[in-house]
Amino acid sequence: MPRMTSHEATLQAIFRTPTRPVKYRAIESLLLAHGFEKDEGSGSRLRFCADGGKYVLLVHKPHKGADAPPGLVRRIRDILEKKGIRP
Repeated sequence: MPRMTSHEATLQAIFRTPTRPVKYRAIESLLLAHGFEKDEGSGSRLRFCADGGKYVLLVHKPHKGADAPPGLVRRIRDILEKKGIRP
């Protein structure tokens, strides 16, 4: 049985029910791998955009090494579903 890539593992963690915290760095890497562009705002504000602004996700970056809380994980899951990305 082939091993799961880190992006596949992150995607499964995002779609897990009940929703649990997921490592923020893994989520950011997944979004970038799926064509999202990252724009940094002031402070810890980040904006991820894909497909010319059709898909936009605004987030506050957690502290270094922190997990993305379940509420943020659900928002990320929603934007991935809208873009047609599922495990």
